[in-house]
Order: sequence, then C-alpha cells, then structure tokens
Amino acid sequence: FEIAACRALVAGDMPAEGRDLFGSDFLELSPAMSDAEFLGALRGALAHPGRMQAPTDAAHRRVLARHSTDAFADRLLVVLRDLVERRRPQ
Repeated sequence: FEIAACRALVAGDMPAEGRDLFGSDFLELSPAMSDAEFLGALRGALAHPGRMQAPTDAAHRRVLARHSTDAFADRLLVVLRDLVERRRPQ
C-alpha cells in the first residue's frame, strides 16, 4: 500500500490478493520473464512516464479511499455509532 500511497508506480509480480486493490493499475513483472523482457518492461515505463501516470493515479486513489487513516476512522465511526444506537433505551 505504501508505494501507491506515495503516488509511485507499483511494479512486480502481483499476488492474487493484491489484484483486488490494484486491478491492472501496476507494471506487471513476472518471474517467468526473461531478463531482457524484465528490463524492457522497466525501460518502456521509464521512457514513457506519462503512460504510467494514469495507473499510478488510479492505484493511489484506491489506496487512499480504502486504506488511509481517514478511511479507517470513517469505518470506525460507523461501528461506534451503531454500538451507541443499540445501547440507547427504547
């Protein structure tokens, strides 16, 4: 999460649980890639930074919306309000 929260491009071999958050908004670097393919993907991304900006921004927005302190605080407030409401006398 930290990489995307810093508005940096996430690059690597994304585990299944990360795909829910990142979708296709990262630079796929697979262990099955040859060294030349791996370096080519990195060089391509570095040569065209504008092309990588949209997926970087999209991942950044999702991380902030789901995993920021503000997002956690909002979810906690919902839980606490629900608890208070349930304890109020009818």
